[in-house]
Amino acid sequence: MKTIMIPVAHNAPKEKIRNCIHLLADKSRYRLLLFHVVSIPTVGDSIEGIVVGAEKTIEDIREKEEKAFREFAELIIADGYTVDISVPIGFFDEKFISTANEVKPSFIIMFTGGSHGLLEDMFGTNASFVFEKVTPPIFIISYDYNLKKLSKAVVGLHLENERLAVLGDYFHFADEHKLESNFIKIDHRLQLDIIDDGKVLNQLQKMYPGKIEFIVHRSSEDIAEGLEKYADESGSDVIVLFTTKRNFIEKLFHRSVARDLVLHSKKPLLIYHY
Repeated sequence: MKTIMIPVAHNAPKEKIRNCIHLLADKSRYRLLLFHVVSIPTVGDSIEGIVVGAEKTIEDIREKEEKAFREFAELIIADGYTVDISVPIGFFDEKFISTANEVKPSFIIMFTGGSHGLLEDMFGTNASFVFEKVTPPIFIISYDYNLKKLSKAVVGLHLENERLAVLGDYFHFADEHKLESNFIKIDHRLQLDIIDDGKVLNQLQKMYPGKIEFIVHRSSEDIAEGLEKYADESGSDVIVLFTTKRNFIEKLFHRSVARDLVLHSKKPLLIYHY
């Protein structure tokens, strides 16, 4: 069976997660790994605990959170899914990223509240940090979004010819969910490598017969905004992105479209790494 990995915080929208599982995970094909990290108390937490006379230890906290987490897992098991759970103690990003890269699930499903101000725009959120560090594909869904059955996707293309093979995993997913795919390239004035439709289409059609007929072009000063606008216009349910990891120097000179969307998009995202 394939694996889907889902981080579940103690305050996560559990009914939305459950609904999402029903829509994205065929119980005959996928097992679920639900992942909940019990956070290490900070110094401030410890001092506050001493002041108010609290006697809870980290194990007390762990037992309480694990019990609630297992109760949620039992609901998913009752729905007919094969479910494993993991409840480590530590820092979320460290534990989740290392486990995801070790387990290598078919994809990750992660909910996010997005950015709520300048600090989160600058330093990011759990979701923006995780998507940059994990290697498996990741679904990122806003807490505010009510997911429905996926029927149409906008696929953002900005790939060199030698990297077109990364589309293979997406086409497997699209076939499984019977997704109609619209391929789009957002052009902007600072861009030097305008896509050669003829050359790229020819190669794509050889690699993936019958999967892609044309590439839509739209101009926009902001690529992320252009993708969201076209997703709305086309009635698409999800935006699909392909992104590569950059080192520190590269990040100084390249604005990440995927990161912008993870922080601000109201549409679900499906991000592949190459």
